[in-house]
Amino acid sequence: ELYKEIHRGGTREEFYKEILDVLANLGTQKA
Repeated sequence: ELYKEIHRGGTREEFYKEILDVLANLGTQKA
């Protein structure tokens, strides 16, 4: 569902923001 919404909307910026947030969270957990 979420993937379809993102793909349909074509909002790549938001998609990348989500990934950056996830990576940031992972980095914080490792620290």
